Amino acid sequence: MRFGFMFWIRWMCIWVWLWTALFCEDVKCTQVVSLPLYQKQSEGTFTSRHQRVPFSVRVNNTQVPLFGGITSVGEYYLTITVGGQPVSVQVDTGSSTLVLPLHSCKSCLHTSYSLEKSTSTKAKEIGCASNACQANTFVNGVCPHQGPDLQCCMEKSSCFFLVAYADGSGAQGSLVEDEIQIGEIKTQAVFGGMLTDFGDFQRRGVDGILGLAYPPLACNPTCLKPVFDEMVGRKKVKEDMFSICFAGAGGSLVLGGFDAKMAKSRPFYVPLLKEKERSFYRVGLNESLIVGGVEVGFRFGGERKARNYGSTDVRAIKPHVFGSVTIQVSMPEMKTAIVDSGTTLIMFSKNTFDKLAKHLKTAHCDVPDLCERNSWFQEIQCFTEDEEILDKMPTIEIPFSNGEKLELEARDYLIPIYNELSKFRCVGMGTMGSDADVILGNTINTKYLTIYDRQRERMGFAVTEKNCGGAAGCSVLKTCADCAANFACAYSYKTKLCLPRAEHDTLIPYPYCHGDFCYCSAEAYMPWRLGLVPLVVITAFGLMISVVRLFRRRRRRQASYERPVGDLEGADDDEYDGLVD
Repeated sequence: MRFGFMFWIRWMCIWVWLWTALFCEDVKCTQVVSLPLYQKQSEGTFTSRHQRVPFSVRVNNTQVPLFGGITSVGEYYLTITVGGQPVSVQVDTGSSTLVLPLHSCKSCLHTSYSLEKSTSTKAKEIGCASNACQANTFVNGVCPHQGPDLQCCMEKSSCFFLVAYADGSGAQGSLVEDEIQIGEIKTQAVFGGMLTDFGDFQRRGVDGILGLAYPPLACNPTCLKPVFDEMVGRKKVKEDMFSICFAGAGGSLVLGGFDAKMAKSRPFYVPLLKEKERSFYRVGLNESLIVGGVEVGFRFGGERKARNYGSTDVRAIKPHVFGSVTIQVSMPEMKTAIVDSGTTLIMFSKNTFDKLAKHLKTAHCDVPDLCERNSWFQEIQCFTEDEEILDKMPTIEIPFSNGEKLELEARDYLIPIYNELSKFRCVGMGTMGSDADVILGNTINTKYLTIYDRQRERMGFAVTEKNCGGAAGCSVLKTCADCAANFACAYSYKTKLCLPRAEHDTLIPYPYCHGDFCYCSAEAYMPWRLGLVPLVVITAFGLMISVVRLFRRRRRRQASYERPVGDLEGADDDEYDGLVD
């Protein structure tokens, strides 16, 4: 049989459609919805560690860009220099240790730092017998080796460190000292050099963590002086203070002060709780939420007073005692809150979240599908964006103990997730596995600029300026290679621009690509090369059909020679018809 005129017309139409889908401006490529932010953690806490977007740091006010995002990577990070080598670290106000993978780490996703390549003459590994390796910290079953003065050592030559988080992740290795540079500020500091990681510690495109909380959280088990505390102690910054502004795809970190240009409103302040040994940025709450102007109470009776929780780590998986340092969770419900840039969502106890959900499903049934049996209002639940829902959902206010309050409209706590085909909203709240404090994560921090005024012992909040003082997210990356290296971004071969991946994520790596799917060295030839793909597929498929038809014709001829004439009457050709027709 011959390939008729209509056969080739059909294949020509398929070819034109594929070419149009790939290269025409008016036809969008099929996209997938990527929701890395919404993975539920086994311990009940949505990863209290980490999300990433461009950010900025200022000495005497130094400013540096951050990268990541609440819906793209799940955390915010910046590039710092350690021993003259650039590394990316998440900005985390819920921990205090700088942790970086060493070049010799075998389990790490990527390692950007090598002690041997440091440009600092003071770079060194902290020895087991060194004064910097704290005595009387050895714990049997935790520390691999015991030092001469009961130090916790990796081996005889190095001081051991271990960090663990509630999401099941963590790292261990040796302590290292080197020169740290953030923006224009340089200081010498000791940090954790990771040799082994476990769980979801590293995220693609990010090396480690920069902890900005208080020193008690930096005992792992040797107590270190956090990097920012080193800067304050060496008078590298004007004040013991920093501020953070997060946007959807950008932001700023200012060391030593607060930049008013990053805020739409004047800041209000809430005192940090008085504690014998302050670890987190903890503030007092009014034991209630205000939903649509109605107070939903969570008062449990008893005298309200500040309690001392020592060096409690909200992300501890299980109690670990390192000498005199205990990592364990024990906090009252809805009386205090921790402000944490390393937590993605607002985290409530399950009891608190259930009370909030029950109130909404009782008082606001005019909102589409809110009061249905399979209601969309569940922790970290996503649904197709509906303007009626956004217009009718009530404002939720979180009042502080001093009378100030955070106000979240539906468009604030229902987080947008957009791609080229669909628009979604996700509930920006989650639950913790125990009755712990509220954690004010990046659902709050993307609306409110946060001022960590340690000098005056207070937290400040101000409504964030849209572009956070000029940070422009992925658009600050000018080359294909830099854009591809940022997990939150996608590169456009057509416009040569770096754009948020959440809005330009495609199944076919053209006209947008990301990560390993970007061929930056062959960028100029990409349309021509990708154009060959459908042509090759069509040609191969056409050849296959030709072979099948030829095989069918030969079998029919063979059958006509071998069978008696009578046997051909009523012969069933279904077996052949099924091959092509």
